Amino acid sequence: MGRNMIAGVVAAAAAGWLSLTYAREAMTRAPAPTAPSSPSAQGQPAPVDIVEGRDGWLYPGWDYLVDERPAETASAIEQIVKMAEAARARGSRVIVLLIPNKARVHHDRLPEDRAAWTAQYADGFEQLAVRLRDRGIEVETVWPQFSPRDAHWTGEAGEAAARQLATRLAAFQRSKGPKLPVPRWVEERRLGDLAALAKSRGDLRWSEDVFQRRDYVPPIPGKPTVEVVGNSFIDTYYGFPQELSRQLHAAVEHRVSYSGQGPWRAMRDYLANGEPRAAVIWQIQETSVSSFTPGALP
Repeated sequence: MGRNMIAGVVAAAAAGWLSLTYAREAMTRAPAPTAPSSPSAQGQPAPVDIVEGRDGWLYPGWDYLVDERPAETASAIEQIVKMAEAARARGSRVIVLLIPNKARVHHDRLPEDRAAWTAQYADGFEQLAVRLRDRGIEVETVWPQFSPRDAHWTGEAGEAAARQLATRLAAFQRSKGPKLPVPRWVEERRLGDLAALAKSRGDLRWSEDVFQRRDYVPPIPGKPTVEVVGNSFIDTYYGFPQELSRQLHAAVEHRVSYSGQGPWRAMRDYLANGEPRAAVIWQIQETSVSSFTPGALP
């Protein structure tokens, strides 16, 4: 079996595993919902694990918005500042890569009650970025496309985020460094993680979707000066670290911890065990701030 075929099999297996790991841990660890902050606000829909939207779209029910959970968000902000300062004390430039929840990006396909509820909290994501910047944190926000029945961004969105971020890292670009080739797109059919979770409970309505990922290419060798830490969004399956490496013409390390609490675990692990890097990209999804606060880490 050739190296590319082996890589493809491994990638497909990893995708299924990381998707179900993320979904199942999120389902068991997400905190109870909070009530609306205003008595005149649209009432919150009943909590469910999987939200069924329009046109067959599925949303993770554990994805709370940062502005509907102010106490949890405030606590998470303090922890972001604390951990970023610890990384900077090791000589690292820290950039927080903020990813919004799927419900914000694809608001138009939410069911009517959840669309009305989400509309009440339309500004929270950008306000989170502003609050972090006011505390001295360098922040890059993205607005990615998500897969219809999966909790993650698409491979195209992961690569686009890497190209956007690379513009901030021009100082680390090696103009004469090795050039990573652009691999071909590989299509594979599988259940999205939310559809797979539904199937595990006996709901067989959902069919497999076509996902695109880049074929395997050997990474750029050498000692990394940039490290990306976060959860499954930065797994190589979605192409983010490879595309960032290709843009910088330099090796890029990535440290992944799966689930909603992954960004907290990954940064904690980097601070405890990782080699100091010149730059650390800390990927944090909105749900990691609102639903999976760092205080719940084991």
